[in-house]
Amino acid sequence: MTNSAHIAAKRHVGSYARLRGHADGAHQQIGMWAAKAVLLLCRPSDYIMHGRSGLVASQRNSREQPETTPMRIVLTNILVDDQEKALRFYRDVLGFKLKADIPMGAHRWLTLVSPEDQNGVQLVLEPDQHPAAKPFKAALVADGIPCTSSAVEDVHKEHGRLTKLGVTFTQPPIAMGPVTTAVFDDTCGNLVQIAQRH
Repeated sequence: MTNSAHIAAKRHVGSYARLRGHADGAHQQIGMWAAKAVLLLCRPSDYIMHGRSGLVASQRNSREQPETTPMRIVLTNILVDDQEKALRFYRDVLGFKLKADIPMGAHRWLTLVSPEDQNGVQLVLEPDQHPAAKPFKAALVADGIPCTSSAVEDVHKEHGRLTKLGVTFTQPPIAMGPVTTAVFDDTCGNLVQIAQRH
């Protein structure tokens, strides 16, 4: 990340942080997603994930940091109301590649990966059968909050491609400092963000 982009990212994250003290919960969450989009599209060496508390600057050379074996994210999940429908959408429309499809009783262990990184993080299409899942998803959708975010090379181009395929966008491409984002309905009870770093 260039110095100017880094400064812009920090400025926009700061503005969204200030929003938390002056807006309702929904707008706070939307602001946090925009801030995360800024930071998640930085180089991995610039930022590291810090649990559920957000993103913090990497301290690669700090002598205070004990030597540890780095953790890697290997799975991330999205709660879906129908696994077969979700597979058609995420594979055939969005373009992810099927990685695993294993019968598990009434459901399946169903994962996909980016076609450009087939040994990378797997997206688990997880049934939303837990009693808390559907109310949680519905609350996020009602407030316009995406449940996850994916990086793309060109948000406007991807917005046009997906729109032609019938995908419904709840937020068209919007420039947010060093990133442009858009949000669409995944047909499975979720909103999903796509983001491009300039």
